[in-house]
Amino acid sequence: MFEQGGGVRRLVETSADLGQVADRHGREAGDATASMGDVGDEPVQRVGRLVESTGLGEGTRPHRRILDDDRLDRSVARGTTRLSSRTALNSTKALAFRRRRRDDRAMFDLDQFVAECQAARADREPRLAMRNVVQQAVADPNAVGAALSPDRSGFAILHHDDDLTILHVVWAPHMAIYPHDHRMWAVIGIYTGQEDNAFYRRAAPGARTLTEAGGKQLRERDVAVLGDDTIHGVTNPLDRLTAAIHVYGGDFVNQPRSQWGPGPEEERPYDLADARRQFAEANAAWRAAQQGAEAS
Repeated sequence: MFEQGGGVRRLVETSADLGQVADRHGREAGDATASMGDVGDEPVQRVGRLVESTGLGEGTRPHRRILDDDRLDRSVARGTTRLSSRTALNSTKALAFRRRRRDDRAMFDLDQFVAECQAARADREPRLAMRNVVQQAVADPNAVGAALSPDRSGFAILHHDDDLTILHVVWAPHMAIYPHDHRMWAVIGIYTGQEDNAFYRRAAPGARTLTEAGGKQLRERDVAVLGDDTIHGVTNPLDRLTAAIHVYGGDFVNQPRSQWGPGPEEERPYDLADARRQFAEANAAWRAAQQGAEAS
């Protein structure tokens, strides 16, 4: 359930003109928001929309909880002509990987994806660059599913270091997990099923309890960028598995975090054993439901 994935074999280099790369980087940034799609008529909030600011505790400077995609895109567009050589080289590598993926849509190469995420993490605008990388991956959900083969709920570590953590997360049918925080930005890409995210903020500065602050449904091919002070709970509302790639801009394994549950929604230290138990119980309930359906 909690495994270490393989390492990256190599990183592709290219000698493409850096000026062309900077122009292309700006054009891709401008197209990224349009690819996310809309929710429809549901009474929920768009992930890219600015939601209420909140701090992690008394005396902490507030951060935007959900990132504003338009703001990210505008900042990159304004800085395109000022890209440093290092940023342009990182973008060159990422674009080379994306060209290779477009040439072979039938295959999702995990080592290639990890290398592309590493290049995005070193970018001048890492959240936007990472969103583009994940969007490219989940645009071909069948290829991702064939490579990662989700067959039960759980989470596996695909990559982990001080600056970057990549998880493969699979939710059992009708599984729900209590509110929790990350304390680092994250990019979530769904390649099968649906995640219903309920967002929260602290009831008051320094409070250990929460108040609801909207929600967002993520479906197949959807990508969400979450701010570093996001607090959310997740539910899979479907009768089948939901699977996603979660990319975090830091050491998600060792970062101290908080959870609000199980039981009363009062803040307590994040407990990995609780999370494992939640996934195990969800798997057991799913198997029991399958056996009951076969017997009837």
